[in-house]
Amino acid sequence: MTRFRHSRKRYKIYKQHYITNMKSKVLANQKIIRRYQHRSWFLSVILFFLAVGVVLYWTRIPVISPCPDDGCAFISYETPKTIDTLVDMYANRYGKTAWTKLRTKTILHYLLLREAAYGNTKTCGDSGLACGPLQFHDATYISFRQIMIERGLTTKIGSRWDMEDSIETAAWAINDGRENNWGPIARGEIKL
Repeated sequence: MTRFRHSRKRYKIYKQHYITNMKSKVLANQKIIRRYQHRSWFLSVILFFLAVGVVLYWTRIPVISPCPDDGCAFISYETPKTIDTLVDMYANRYGKTAWTKLRTKTILHYLLLREAAYGNTKTCGDSGLACGPLQFHDATYISFRQIMIERGLTTKIGSRWDMEDSIETAAWAINDGRENNWGPIARGEIKL
């Protein structure tokens, strides 16, 4: 009987030892699994951002430009110029302080809306004399551009029908104190 008790006791000790040993192995395996799960999660995030970058790179619009030296062609990317970006660009170029830049942007947007609905109407005002998105008289536009060329601000006369040339000329004129050439400003429709 004593022998049976001792073997039962030994069995219990062996069983306890076996269970604790197995628990430690399971815990060790769980740590390893967690480590690899973390690595695979990290790898998934990297692959996701890499895929997004590739998609964004492929969706850009290429513009082919010739190389001036050897006649080869390379691809460059140019962002499209909207009326908003043109107004911001020329208001920042010709405005001297933060206030004049904001004032120029406001006046340009008001004139673009009031004079030709942001270039959507192609009619000429003042009995056919004032044309283009900012309704320049031909003589006024040419004289403004000539002054700008003399001061080294531009290199060409351009066209009063061109949105970029008109916005640039108007931004310069507003900051040079010539904004009263537009009827809405001369009549006091906008006061800043």
